[in-house]
Amino acid sequence: MENYLYFSDGDGADATGDAGMWPLSRFIGVSPASATTTEIYFEGQTGVGDGVDKVVLTHLNSATVADDQADIKGHKCQQIANVIAELFNAHPHGGRMFTVVDLTNSVSAERMPTISDVAITIDS
Repeated sequence: MENYLYFSDGDGADATGDAGMWPLSRFIGVSPASATTTEIYFEGQTGVGDGVDKVVLTHLNSATVADDQADIKGHKCQQIANVIAELFNAHPHGGRMFTVVDLTNSVSAERMPTISDVAITIDS
């Protein structure tokens, strides 16, 4: 049995792209897209198209704006990657779903920076 990562935007999780859950085995990586966005990639899971599934997190640029974790300078990509890595190892025997960011219910993983938007693209 494996672990899963869950993401949700603030739109109520009632339509395609509002929320998504991926098994850790489909995780590809994390990449900065801009000073205020980080992209998380997973292998596509719908079987339609060749594209990867992409979750884009919008956050503050702590190099220029103070936020709730102002002691961390620069882009939030590394911090987000560290949180995901911690979740990978949190329950080594599998069978758990970990909420990374759920804006609908105002829930985030521990040590996740403040996220203001989640955009999910299936088979991007």
